[in-house]
Amino acid sequence: MNSQENKTLLTKVQEMEKLAFKNEAPDMSIVHEIAEELKALPKTRRNFFYDYVEGLKNRLFKFGIGSDFLDLNSFQLAVEEQEASALPQPLIPVEAISKVSAIQNNEVIQIKGYKETFIELINHLQDELKSIKGYFFLQLQRNEKAHYAPLILHDDKCFYHSIKKKLQSVVENCECHSLEVYKKQIEEGSSVNENNAVLLILSTKINDKTFLDEVKSSLDYIISSYDDYSFITLKPTEELKKTDFITNNDKTSFLAEIEFVTSTFLTNADLSNEEEKLVKSLFKHIKSSPILEYKILKGGKSGSKVLEIKPKLNFNNEIAKRYVTKFGRKDGNEKIKREMEAYSEHIENYATGLYDSAHYQETSSMEGMKYSYASKDAVQASFSYATILENSENKFYSERANTIEKLFDLQPFNMWQASIEKGQFSVRELYERFIVPEKFIKAVMKVKCLTEQEVEDTELIKTFKEVFEYKLETNKKVCHGDLHSENFFIDSNGIYLIDFGFTGTLHSLVDHTALECSIKFKHIPFYVDIETLVNIENQLTSDDSFNPSFQAICPRKDVEDYFEIINKIRVKSSSGLSVNPSSRLEYLISLFVMTCRQVQYSDLNQLYALNSAEIIGQRIKQLIAK
Repeated sequence: MNSQENKTLLTKVQEMEKLAFKNEAPDMSIVHEIAEELKALPKTRRNFFYDYVEGLKNRLFKFGIGSDFLDLNSFQLAVEEQEASALPQPLIPVEAISKVSAIQNNEVIQIKGYKETFIELINHLQDELKSIKGYFFLQLQRNEKAHYAPLILHDDKCFYHSIKKKLQSVVENCECHSLEVYKKQIEEGSSVNENNAVLLILSTKINDKTFLDEVKSSLDYIISSYDDYSFITLKPTEELKKTDFITNNDKTSFLAEIEFVTSTFLTNADLSNEEEKLVKSLFKHIKSSPILEYKILKGGKSGSKVLEIKPKLNFNNEIAKRYVTKFGRKDGNEKIKREMEAYSEHIENYATGLYDSAHYQETSSMEGMKYSYASKDAVQASFSYATILENSENKFYSERANTIEKLFDLQPFNMWQASIEKGQFSVRELYERFIVPEKFIKAVMKVKCLTEQEVEDTELIKTFKEVFEYKLETNKKVCHGDLHSENFFIDSNGIYLIDFGFTGTLHSLVDHTALECSIKFKHIPFYVDIETLVNIENQLTSDDSFNPSFQAICPRKDVEDYFEIINKIRVKSSSGLSVNPSSRLEYLISLFVMTCRQVQYSDLNQLYALNSAEIIGQRIKQLIAK
C-alpha cells in the first residue's frame, strides 16, 4: 500500500475520533470502530499509525478509560526486529556506507562522511536512544571535502553527562559543549571543525519561554555559521534491516519543531508538573538513576493513574526491577493512603517473596505509592491479561484459559484462604462498598431510556432492591477486591497482581465474580448480537456451569473461548469458598450485584450487563423461593 492510502485512513480515523470525543464522555462505540479499522491493517502498514494510536490511548487514559483493546505494541516494529535491535550489534554496518573521496598532495584519501559518523554514534547509543527524549541529529557543513567530526550540543537543563562520558570514551575526537559555549566559540573564531555530525540533546520540560527563546536563538546562530545544514530523521525501511537518512534543510520548520518537542505539552502519559514531582520523589532513594522508563498500565475509574516504571541504573543495559506506581489528586478520602495500608496488611505482611515493601508519598495536592511487581528480571516483557486476550499473537495467548487456574493458585490467594470466617450478612453489608443503588438506577434509566417512575416499575430494579436487603449465611475472607483483566500481569516467570485499592476482608466470592464480569462485559466483542449472549447467559444459570466438563452451546466460534475461561473461574470458585457448595445461590448473588455494577460504565457492554443482570436476578428469586 502506498503512503497516500495510509494518509487517507489517518484522516478518516481522526474525523471519527472528533465525533467520539465531542461530548463530555467519549462514545466508546466509535472508539471501538476506530480500533477495528486499525487492527484490520496488515502488519506492514501498522507502524505508520503508531503515533496516532499512542495519542488516542493517552486521550482515553485521561478519562480513566482502559484501552487494552488497542495494543500499542502491535503498531511498533516487528517483534523479531525489536529483539534483534536489543543485541549488541551495529544498527548498520559502517562498511555498508560509501565513503567520499578527496585528493590531497596527489593522493586519494577517504573522507569520513556524516552518515558514517552518525552510524558510529547510533551504534554506541542504541540503549540510551530508547530511553531519552528530546534529541535531534544535525548535519553542519563548511567544507564538502573535509571529515565530519562528532559533536554533542545541549542546553543547560537536560541530562547529557552520561551520554557525554560514554561517547567520549569510545568515539575519537567527540566534543561536547553547551549551546551557549559553542556559540561563543564560533563568535571568537575558535571553532576548529569544518564539518560536524551533531547529536543535539534538549530538555523536554522547558517551561521558561525566555530560556526556550535563548535556545532557539543560539541554534539559529550556530546553524547560520555553516554553509550547509540538514536536520536528519532516521526512518526504518520496510525490510527493517537498515536505516534511511532523511534530510530536511528548512531551518524555520526545525526551530518550530524544537519549540513543540520541548514544550510542556509533550510529556509521557500527559503527566502534570505535580504528578512528575510526586513520581520522582517516590524514586529518590534510587540515587544512581537519572532516567525512569515508564509506560501506562491503566487509568483508574477513580481518576488515579497507574504506571509501570523501570529505573535505569546505568548505560550498560543494567535495569532495575519494575515498579507499579499509582497516584492521584487528593480528594479528602485518602484512597491511595488506604490502599497503601491494605497492601502493607494483606500483601507485605504475608511475606510472599514476590512483592517488596511499598512506599507512600504525598505533596500538598497529590498522593502516590509504589511497589515492585513481576519478574525480578525486568528486561523481559510482562502483559496484562487484558492485553493477552486482545492479541492472538501474544506468546501467552494459547495459555489464556489455563492462566485462570494458575491465577487462583497464587500464593496470596492460598494464604488469604486461611482468613475465611462464616457469618450471617445482608447483601448490603457485603456489597455497599461496590455499588451505590441510586447510581445503578440512574444507569438503568439511561440505558433503557426510562423515566424515574418507569424504572422503579421494572422487574430488575424490584429484584435488585429485594436481593440487596436479603440476608444469607456465607463466608468472608481477605480478597483482592478488584480482580479484573487489567489487574494481573503475566511474564515468563509467573503471574503478578497489581492495584490493591479494594483489598480487604470481603465476600469470599467477589474476586471470582468480578473477573467473570470483566471477561463478559469488557472482552466479548460488542458486535456479538444480544440474542446469542442472552441464550448463553441462560445456560450459565444452571449448576452444570460450575462443572469442569461444562461447555456452552454457542453458534459463534469466536465467543466459545471466553465462556471456557468463565467456566474455569467458576470451577475455581467451588474450592471451599461457599458455606453451601451444593447451592450456587451465594455465587449468583455476588455475580448479580457485580453485574449490576457494570451497567454503570460506558466503556463496557452495558446492554449485555443489563440483560445478564435480569436473567441472574430471576434465577436468584427462584432459588430463594425454594
